[in-house]
Amino acid sequence: MDAFLSTFTPPFQLATLEAVRLYEEALEEDGILLLNMVSSIDGDTGKFFRAQVATFKRVFPQVHVLPVSDPKRPELWQSLILVASKSQTPLSFSSEDPEFQRYLNHVWTGEIGADMPILTDDYAPVEQLLLDAVASLERRRSRY
Repeated sequence: MDAFLSTFTPPFQLATLEAVRLYEEALEEDGILLLNMVSSIDGDTGKFFRAQVATFKRVFPQVHVLPVSDPKRPELWQSLILVASKSQTPLSFSSEDPEFQRYLNHVWTGEIGADMPILTDDYAPVEQLLLDAVASLERRRSRY
C-alpha cells in the first residue's frame, strides 16, 4: 500500500483499526499487505510507526518489518516495510533473486516497543505522533 503523499501528513483514516480490518477483508486467504513508511523503529521518531504496528497486530496474525537501509539501527530514520500476512503459515523471507534477497535479509528480529495506542476512527492522534517525530528530527539536525 502506497497511499500517503507525505511522510508527515498521512490521512489518519487510512491508519486506523477500522481501515486495517478492511485491508484484511480485501485480501485472499494467503494475502500479504506491504506498507512502506519512513520512520525509525525506536524513539520519538518511531511513535507513529509503533502505533501502526500495534494496530496491524490487532488484525493480522503475522506482522514483520524490513528496515530498508540498515536493519541494525532502530534509531535510524529510514524506509520501513511493514509486512502483514493474513495467513498463520510462517512467511519465508527468501528469494532466488540476489537483489531481492538482500532486502529480505533485513527482517527486523528485535523488539518493537508496545508503548503506542492502537489507532481507531475515534482516537488516531497521527498528527501529534508525527509532530513528535519532526521535533526530534529537528533537534538532531540542530546538533550538527
